[in-house]
Amino acid sequence: MDYYAYAKTEGFELDKVRRTDNIGMDCHHYHDTYEVMVMEEGTRSVIFNNVVENVAKGDIIVFTPYVLHLTRPYEETVYCRYCLNFSPDALTGIMLPADAKKLLNGLSTGIIRASESNIGFVKAMLNNMLENGEVKTTLDEAMRAVRLASFIELLTKLTGRGSQRKPPDITCSERFMHILNYVNSNYTKPITLDAAAREAHLSKTHFCRMFKKETGMTFMEHLTDLRI
Repeated sequence: MDYYAYAKTEGFELDKVRRTDNIGMDCHHYHDTYEVMVMEEGTRSVIFNNVVENVAKGDIIVFTPYVLHLTRPYEETVYCRYCLNFSPDALTGIMLPADAKKLLNGLSTGIIRASESNIGFVKAMLNNMLENGEVKTTLDEAMRAVRLASFIELLTKLTGRGSQRKPPDITCSERFMHILNYVNSNYTKPITLDAAAREAHLSKTHFCRMFKKETGMTFMEHLTDLRI
């Protein structure tokens, strides 16, 4: 049975991974952060619900928050990719929330296929962020935010210049996505099953059944996982 999982990420995470196996993701998952993947080597299949796109070296994959997705092997076993996750909070040290929102509005879920020279700029900026990834002071944090803002600005420009395949939006029901947004935004508060069911305008029985079907876990299991 297909199910969805919430993959928790921090306000800023960046890594570069090279794998030589055929490991794929077990299920569609989503984040409450933005995610950008850049293929350095090899191929992968990126699945947006029922849409499958094969990506290769130089492709940039952008996911906005709460978009369901997964990746699986395609043709080549060896692949290498950068993966960046960040929240709007990662920018607030250098700009007002309204300005951060305006900047992020330039990003949309999809695959960007840019020129080789532009991909070189993208990788150079990612490597710079990796090399200066340790944050010990407020100055370090501000400099990271500056690098991130410059990177986002570059992506928005590439979205207009390159060829971009935009997948359909999440196929979850609007009601279920409202529930997820409610839970993910309030998990630090004493949320109860009764309160969540009322928010969804469902009986507790119907709410529990739907939540289990959509996520593969119970409401309390999901809430506990968020709080860990």
